[in-house]
Parts: sequence; C-alpha cells; structure tokens
Amino acid sequence: LFNNTTAEQDLAYAVEHRHAYDVDDLVKVDAAKFFIDGDFGLFEPYTPKACKDNGWEEGYCGEILWDEENFRKTAAAAQKAGFHLHAHAMGDRAVAIAANAFKAAQEEADPGKTKRNVVIHIALIRDEEKKLMGESGVIASVQPLWHGVSENGNEQERTYFGDKRYTGLYPCNTLINHGVTVAFGSDFPVYPLDTFGSIQTAIARKITPNDLQYELCKNDPVVNTAECTSLQNAVKAGTINVAYELGLENVTGSIELNKSAELVLIDCDLENTPVDQYYKIKVLETVFKGKTVYKAE
Repeated sequence: LFNNTTAEQDLAYAVEHRHAYDVDDLVKVDAAKFFIDGDFGLFEPYTPKACKDNGWEEGYCGEILWDEENFRKTAAAAQKAGFHLHAHAMGDRAVAIAANAFKAAQEEADPGKTKRNVVIHIALIRDEEKKLMGESGVIASVQPLWHGVSENGNEQERTYFGDKRYTGLYPCNTLINHGVTVAFGSDFPVYPLDTFGSIQTAIARKITPNDLQYELCKNDPVVNTAECTSLQNAVKAGTINVAYELGLENVTGSIELNKSAELVLIDCDLENTPVDQYYKIKVLETVFKGKTVYKAE
C-alpha cells in the first residue's frame, strides 16, 4: 500500500519485501496499491442538498488523497520496479487521475504491457476515460453485487449526485463496449463472495434474494438498462479476465489443453436456466489443479 506522504519509503519497502509474503504459487505479492479517493473524488460537486446535509462547503467535490504529480511519479517508479499497479477510485475525477497515470506509467516503464494495471470499483466515469482504458489496456475491476443495490435502491446516492449522475453509477456493459477488460471482484470482506449472484446481477442489474439488503431494494426498478451485460460477458469477466488481471491467463481461467484444471461442476445448465434463478445455483464439485477439493454430499 502506497501513500502520498510516504511514497518513496513505501516503494523501497515494497521492493525489499517483494516476495516475502508469497505462498508457493498460490499467493504472490507483486502489486502496488493506491487509494486515490476514499469515497468519491468528483469533477462536479455534490448537490447543494448533500453539501448542506453533510456540513460540506457548497461546491465540495470530495477528497483526492494524492497530489497528482506525486502520484504520476510514484506510479511510474513502481511500474519501473516491476509492480502491477492497482488503484481504488470511486469518483470520476479519481478514476481519471488513476487511468491517465497508469497509461503514462505503462508507456514510460512497461511498453510491452507485461504488467496489469487495474482501476478498482469505478462508481462514476466519463466516456473519455472509458475510451482511454479501452485503448491503453487499463483493466476495470468492478463489483457486480453493488450494482443492484447502489443503482436502484440507494436514495442517498441520488441525493448526493443528482439524477443524471445517479443513473450512470457503476458501469459495466458500457465499459466492455469501449473495449475495456472488465474483471469481476467481490471486495470481500466488505461484501460477501457470491459468484453466481454476481453473474445474475451483472446481467439483470437487480438485487438477488440472498443479498442482505434484498427486502429494502427488491421492488426498485432498473435505472440503467444500458449497463446490463450478456451471460457470455459476465462469465468471461468472472473467469479468464480475472486470470488476465493477475497475469495468469496462460495458466488458468479457461478450459484449454496444458492449462491448470480449475473447474466447478454445477447443478444446472447455465445457458438454459432463467437468469433470476442463478443465485440458487449449487456447486456439486470443485477441481483445483486437477484434483477434487470439494464434493457435495
């Protein structure tokens, strides 16, 4: 984890301890993590009502946690040192800062694109950054389970951002349409692990019945159908794209000759199961490195 005020020391520590916490080939610590914002770092301010309700000065745009020039310099140095770059970025300004710095770092220190630079969460993003990420190969790590809650049922976020930005929260399909590699994550332990619920929510943008907030949000309409993606895109985002994000696409993530056998056997035909029933899917068997490590009784 790199911080604005201790960036040089953080890089030195990361280089010295690069593989100190590795666990065989299962866990490798080789990414530099940056928090660009804590909540939403925005180009346009929160609404006047949100500012008044929260005691913010009118025109408040959220907090950016890095000096931009220092971040660009640190990202390039970490890339040169051989690290993948990961950035927590929620608001559109934070996403723009991360995506532009990662593109520049790649051009300067990794023109062969051997490292995987990732912007994580992306609650709001402008079209120009979607285009930039698609063209430069910066990966989007998104959390689909959030999409059925924050988009539809969270009136606080409508109050914070106004109707126009509210309907653009948590993109998925438009990122894919701009050529962005989208990889699904859970943000565990902040949110539960739910693979099939994530696929369902990515397709339908509706909260699943096993979500803790289901009773609160179950009757909310889908606000932005343009962000509903296909089953094929959702499965890809949860498998091979995650492997690609980790630099393991030649090892796992798809069923191919000479790849490691990481497979699950499920209790239905996914393509012929109603999308609103995905959350019920059960895993019958899990194979890891070619060996069964779980089998349902």
